[in-house]
Amino acid sequence: MSHLNPVPGDRSPVEQRGKRAWLNIALFGVVAQSGCLTLVIVLVALLGGLWLDAHFQTRPMLTILLVLLSIPVSLITMFIVVRFATAKIKANLENSQE
Repeated sequence: MSHLNPVPGDRSPVEQRGKRAWLNIALFGVVAQSGCLTLVIVLVALLGGLWLDAHFQTRPMLTILLVLLSIPVSLITMFIVVRFATAKIKANLENSQE
């Protein structure tokens, strides 16, 4: 008889699948955003290094330096994006359970 009067908080399998699908889409978005930011940071470092090397006649020193510096910058950026996104996803999940 519990199927006629469901207990508040119980979710049907359809609702659970919908919630899981939303979570998967959100996580995919976080991964895609992190990957795109990393690509942009590395490309800016590469193009900026090439331009600076051409301008100061130091080829390839500044390009190598900027590309190497882009690694920790992209890792820190990725960490910040993932922390922000997971906090937002967690808040949305908690709100949907209420």
